[in-house]
Amino acid sequence: MYNLFKLAQIFFFREVFQPHSSGAVYELRPSSGALSHLPVTGVHFRKVGSASDAVHNNILLASYSSGHVRHWHVTTGQCLSTIKEDRETLAAAYSSDYQSFVTVGSDCKIHLYDENSLQLVSTFEKSSSSSVMDGHASRVFAIRYHPSDPTSFLSGGWDDTIQEDLRSSHLWRRPGH
Repeated sequence: MYNLFKLAQIFFFREVFQPHSSGAVYELRPSSGALSHLPVTGVHFRKVGSASDAVHNNILLASYSSGHVRHWHVTTGQCLSTIKEDRETLAAAYSSDYQSFVTVGSDCKIHLYDENSLQLVSTFEKSSSSSVMDGHASRVFAIRYHPSDPTSFLSGGWDDTIQEDLRSSHLWRRPGH
């Protein structure tokens, strides 16, 4: 399972491929309805636990342009959970310890969720001060946690900034400033 490769097709999230394979290894299809024809905007794979712990292994976090965030169990094709955000959700990422995940989207905010409860823990956003660069001013397209620090992440967006989370109620830094 280490070599699974995720594919978010331009219009539909359909299949999971293994490197050097000519065909799909697994198929993930939303049930009919709102998600069945909407694009996937981000994916992040997690593999935790022992090899015999199939329930907690091979989970895929997927964000959709509809605002949905889904947890998929890749090997069974089962959707484990769905969260609906009131925005276009453009990317999602797990923390390095898999205890939390973040989502970003069209509203300039970063949402932090608890992985176990799936509850929104915090929302990071720009302050009202126009003299301070402390958050995104436009859509946020990319987010990644630090590989060894589960409390630190970077985000990038349409406002031409890469910003660093400093765990305050507001955000970040603009490179070169």
